[in-house]
Formats: sequence, structure tokens, C-alpha cells
Amino acid sequence: LKVCVEIAGCPLQLAQEAFCLPSIMAELPLTLNTTIDLASQGINAQAFKFNSLTMESDKYISIKDTAPDGTAQVVVVDMHNNNAVNKRPMKAEATLMNPQDNIIALKAATEGQPGHFVQIFNLDTKE
Repeated sequence: LKVCVEIAGCPLQLAQEAFCLPSIMAELPLTLNTTIDLASQGINAQAFKFNSLTMESDKYISIKDTAPDGTAQVVVVDMHNNNAVNKRPMKAEATLMNPQDNIIALKAATEGQPGHFVQIFNLDTKE
């Protein structure tokens, strides 16, 4: 797995096991800051993995999580709204936020039947 990102005109390559920084990156200032601590927001640490957490842009993080009482929930963090955390009771195998609008797509299994289905909700209009 290799992802290439460009920062200030200089390519930054992220490898699965390590950061591979070109020599020119040493000349650029790079600051890393913690924006939000998901564990302090009551999100189960078991949800911090690829099949449970998605970040499609710099706007939303969506997490498939389990509430303290054991029920399934979906957590959406709005990074452009002071890291507002919204938890909703929903069963989903996967969750994905629209990178621009407050629209969520949920993939789930049909109970008692083979196959999966996808539901799409506008979280602003509740449709």
C-alpha cells in the first residue's frame, strides 16, 4: 500500500510501514498537531482500524463503534465544526461520509437473507 500526497509542491510518500520522506522535505517546516483524541470522546479503541473508521476528507471522520451498553452505533466527527461528535444508534458493517455534505452511506447485511444493502441519509434533513 502506497499513498502519495503533495505538500507545498513536494511529494510525500506514505508507505504502510514507514514514512518515506524525500530529502527536500527536510528543508520544509512540518508540524504535527493532535486535532482530536477520539478515545477521550468515548469512542472504543477497538474501532481504530481500517474496517471501522473512515476519513474521506479533512471534514468528516466516521466510525462504526459499539456503545457502552453493547448496541451498535455510528459516530460522525465534523472536523469543520469544532470537532462536533454525533453518535447515532445504527447497525452498519461500513460507513462512509460525503466529503462535502452531511450525507452518510451505510452498508449492512440483510438479517436472515443473503446479501447486503446500502442506505444513504442526509443527516441535516433526516431524509
